[in-house]
Amino acid sequence: MLRGNYLLNFDAVASPAMGSDAAGERSKSTLNAAGYLAGCIICLFALAGWVTHIVVCITTAAWWFLALGLFVFPVAILHGWVSWFLPIL
Repeated sequence: MLRGNYLLNFDAVASPAMGSDAAGERSKSTLNAAGYLAGCIICLFALAGWVTHIVVCITTAAWWFLALGLFVFPVAILHGWVSWFLPIL
């Protein structure tokens, strides 16, 4: 049995004989699913802000700001988010 491979690590599988708590296992998996969902939503919002930054910079011909946002992506994401609420920027 390979100890490093999760699929072959049978020690990690809980059995009723070991006194596992089925409700506790379900709540952990629910928390994991909620964490993955939150991470996906954050990544989608970041991607949407970055794409918004690119579109705004191209339409306003702010080429230096476009280049900055392409290399320093947090600046681009923040600019994209701000431009959703303040279309002047």
